[in-house]
Amino acid sequence: AESAVAIFEAADDHAALARAWRLVMNAHGVARRFGEAAAAAERAGEHARRVGDARQEARAASGYAMAALYGPTPVAEAIARCEQALADSRGDKRLEGLVLCLLAPLRAMQGDFEAARVNYAHGRALLEDIGGKLIAASTTFNASTVDMLAGDAAAAEERLRRELDLLEAMGESYLRPTVAAYLAAAVANQGRFDEADRF
Repeated sequence: AESAVAIFEAADDHAALARAWRLVMNAHGVARRFGEAAAAAERAGEHARRVGDARQEARAASGYAMAALYGPTPVAEAIARCEQALADSRGDKRLEGLVLCLLAPLRAMQGDFEAARVNYAHGRALLEDIGGKLIAASTTFNASTVDMLAGDAAAAEERLRRELDLLEAMGESYLRPTVAAYLAAAVANQGRFDEADRF
């Protein structure tokens, strides 16, 4: 993708640049290089805006929000960027749902657990409303992070067990290991280390 960027820049092809930078964003995100992922998401969004590609712009915005949550972006700045993405969402329920779910742990990091839970509940409902079962399931990490930051490992455990059971029933294998890892952390936080080790 980075090699393609130079070619697309020479061709002044902003649609292709938006897609290429989004691939760069995804590669950095999977490798947990969230600062680089955020920078690539911004580039993808800029190019998508130039050609009026709302879908690519929305994907870049949700990618930026995720990178802002997990990366080095200061919490207040990450919240402001998420709020801007919501203001710019133009009725895109997928984008709005994802960003609200990502906003939840950021609010919890500031100690506003009530707002965090409201954001998460609304975001998850939007995703379920559009039929995004798997994408809604992927937001469980955000809700369990809110629970853990609130000091309620038992609530996080209950939420994660429920999601793990649903994913197993669906035969899903991509999210399931990460849900199990988060569940292990919630169980270990309660001192049940042998059980955590099994997860």
